[in-house]
Amino acid sequence: MAEAAGEPRRCAYALAMLGRIDLVRGQLDAAASHLEASISLAEHDHWLAFLPWPQALLGEAWRTGGDQSGAARLLQQAFARACQLKDPCWEGISARALALVADAGGATGQAFQFAEDARARSNRVADPYVWLDGYILDALCDLGSRHGHPQTGSWIETLRDLASRTGMRELTVRSMLHGAALGNQADGPAAKLLAADIDNPRLTALVVASDPFIAN
Repeated sequence: MAEAAGEPRRCAYALAMLGRIDLVRGQLDAAASHLEASISLAEHDHWLAFLPWPQALLGEAWRTGGDQSGAARLLQQAFARACQLKDPCWEGISARALALVADAGGATGQAFQFAEDARARSNRVADPYVWLDGYILDALCDLGSRHGHPQTGSWIETLRDLASRTGMRELTVRSMLHGAALGNQADGPAAKLLAADIDNPRLTALVVASDPFIAN
């Protein structure tokens, strides 16, 4: 509709959000296509203040697909531009992805610093983007579970509380999967039950992969 109405900025925004959905669902090729189109439209319309959002999401798509160096370059650009703009959402989403790039490169301490900084940046306003806070917490929980961070249990509970009271069902499932990975036996079956009618192949794969925890 935005394209038909000749509204390039609305179209760029819509494409970025479609790319975000693709990314969350693990559909990386579709995500990259939507996000590259969003970036192209924003650049053509000189909407530089918006660029860090699709750039950060595209960087995460590249990272997830295995292109760590390309992702790092794009994410550093997105983060620098976000800091110049002083936009908490753009800063937060870029720093979150940079945390996962750092972790993939073996810089575990830096990964935690980036992730915690991402959350602080995105929450520094009175009305923060709640989904982004949950998304960053999800990354913190994953990092914490894999590296045995002492605050992991607290992050999981914070994510669960945030997701359940705001109706973010997928992130509620994610919090339960993190709990199961930490050894909370009731969380695995609960995650499986809650995820049953959520149409997200990536989430389904995560639930299936958690079966060893459910069995225990």
